[in-house]
Amino acid sequence: ALDPGGLYLCNLSDATPFAMSQVVAAAVREVFDHSVLLAEPPVLRGRRSGNLVIAAGARALPLDSLVRRASSGPVRARVLAGDNLDQFIGSALPAAADGDIPESGESLAALATVTPISRVGSRDCHLT
Repeated sequence: ALDPGGLYLCNLSDATPFAMSQVVAAAVREVFDHSVLLAEPPVLRGRRSGNLVIAAGARALPLDSLVRRASSGPVRARVLAGDNLDQFIGSALPAAADGDIPESGESLAALATVTPISRVGSRDCHLT
């Protein structure tokens, strides 16, 4: 469960065409009022596989600070939010069941089992 003021973080390992990450990001956007996705530019350009981190919560996220820190750290990342995150998600639909989450573009074998986020009560969410 996540406290009402808590921050949900999800680290995904994926590669182009990012079908798994798009479905998970779509589910997160459906549950939380505010969300962002962070990834290294070469990963987002499809040049290699890598980590995509989703951060979300009921409160507004500090976008200016996230962008500044992500772009100036030892490992640089881009922050996708708002229209840019919508564009990344594209036409992907939120996962309603395990079978709705495509395998990672990184390999044909699933790297991890992800249970979709679902509403329980007002803002409680769970992952296993």
